[in-house]
Amino acid sequence: MTETPADPREQPTEVALDWDDPATLPFGEVKELFVSLGKALRAQQLYDANNPVYQRFITQLGLGLARLWEKMDRLQVQVEEDRLTWMGEEVYHKTTRTDSLAFLLFKDGIREFTIHEGLEEHELPALLQVLNRARDLRPEGDDLLTILWESDLQYFTYTYVDVLAEGVELPTPGEGFPGGFQEIIEEELAGETEEAEGQ
Repeated sequence: MTETPADPREQPTEVALDWDDPATLPFGEVKELFVSLGKALRAQQLYDANNPVYQRFITQLGLGLARLWEKMDRLQVQVEEDRLTWMGEEVYHKTTRTDSLAFLLFKDGIREFTIHEGLEEHELPALLQVLNRARDLRPEGDDLLTILWESDLQYFTYTYVDVLAEGVELPTPGEGFPGGFQEIIEEELAGETEEAEGQ
């Protein structure tokens, strides 16, 4: 008895990752990852760790990382003043300094960071806590580099420069989100509800 060969048109067509061919790289997934990271950061500021809303956002972020690890074992990102790039492609952009993840890292000298496989299992809440603490720092206190050093994260590594030598202009103390975090998170939740209803 011979088996009929499967119709190739019915087989899923997954393009193999080729680091020399940008068309095969998951730029969309990396961009979506930073959208999820932004939502998880805001949710952590607003909700307790056992709150279902916070848990939902951190789960989405963890799943996004897990999907990337099916293709690679680390994500090495370059930091500019208003954007993050991966493999030369912009994956995050924010012009408003006060709520920009890129500027939060850039202003304290971080110019590149790497997220390693396993972060979602071991250090994801700790990284979110570090980044949120850094948002609230006063100019005369510790900086992000100090907090990262104290946290001793193993799955988030980075390179940095001397910001005094670079002369980075820092934002005015006291600047923040004009509408507040609650308004932002409510808008995001409403958007996700509409998406779910549409599907």
